[in-house]
Amino acid sequence: MIRKIVLALITLFVLTWIVFAHFAKSKIVSFINNSQTDNIKISYSDASIAGFPFGWKVRFSSPKITLIDQTTSQEISSDYLNFSFNYKLENAKLSFGKVLYYSSASDEVPIEYRLQSQDDIVGFVDFTEALYNIDSSSSLKKIIQNVEFSNPYIVAFSNN
Repeated sequence: MIRKIVLALITLFVLTWIVFAHFAKSKIVSFINNSQTDNIKISYSDASIAGFPFGWKVRFSSPKITLIDQTTSQEISSDYLNFSFNYKLENAKLSFGKVLYYSSASDEVPIEYRLQSQDDIVGFVDFTEALYNIDSSSSLKKIIQNVEFSNPYIVAFSNN
């Protein structure tokens, strides 16, 4: 009898984790898709979930943000981006890895920089509400309350 209860609790925990992980992933992907404009493009090659059993992580492979205005196009990219959520889904830790890439193209010479850190480049995001209370049709601009970066040492290298 006790084994059945323990097995039922473990099964319930695993199923709850899977449901919330997929929920977090679908919400973040929705927010990214709803944030696309003529001037801002956000892309990635793949999104996956991880973090079992202690948290929820949504991992984006090859994320890239492109900012376009009348004369220039700027890109910020990395090899991956991990969104790690707390159990309340009220805030997230963003981990970009140890290297970020920046490039700017205009009529003049293109500019390329590689931002590198000894530790992962980390940011912290606070949402306006818990993720499950936010409408999926909202954009990232409307749901983010605060963003902080916590890297004391980042070195920039010019690739030109």
